[in-house]
Amino acid sequence: MSKRLERRLKLTKAQVPVSFYIFLTVCIASFVPAIRDHKESWELFKESKGKARCHKGLHLFALWFVAVFSLIGTLFLGFESITSDRKDVQRDTQYRDVTNRLDQTESEYNEATNDLAAAKRALKPKTLQERLVDCLNTIDPRIINTMAKTHRKMDCHGSMSESQYEQLEKLAAEPGAAKYISKITWNGGSSGSVGMSEDVSFEVEPLLLQ
Repeated sequence: MSKRLERRLKLTKAQVPVSFYIFLTVCIASFVPAIRDHKESWELFKESKGKARCHKGLHLFALWFVAVFSLIGTLFLGFESITSDRKDVQRDTQYRDVTNRLDQTESEYNEATNDLAAAKRALKPKTLQERLVDCLNTIDPRIINTMAKTHRKMDCHGSMSESQYEQLEKLAAEPGAAKYISKITWNGGSSGSVGMSEDVSFEVEPLLLQ
């Protein structure tokens, strides 16, 4: 017997209600008096004549009619119960499939929405404050970290590359930059193995992080 057939048989057994087996047992038990009385009823039917023969024939017919049709009716109801349960299982399976697809679609929609929001943020121009913070972090991350802890103005003095100095001056020249950074002073430059190094001092206001 194949595994697929075994699964189908197990499913069928699980779907038949207990009441079906009870009715089936009662129907089978109803054959006992029919079998027991059949021989006597048949002999009386053969020996009878006229109306008595008709009555014996009806008795013999009723004896088997109740048992046979009770069994047929019980088997039919059991088959209907199995068919109905199978349809319920199929509907439940379809419902779960639809629910899973809806959950997957919702997850994909949320992911697409998050990606779109991230793309919009990436395309949105950075503010002057954000660009100044990025610039200072490339020069020395300790500037922003210290100011975030102390909430005080930072007097900075140190060396930086020529490109960093040019970027800092460019940002400081933008409108409104004076309230964030000021007093940029070039104290000279020197040449090293990695190129020109500029000695610069400047002041950073804690307003930059607000």
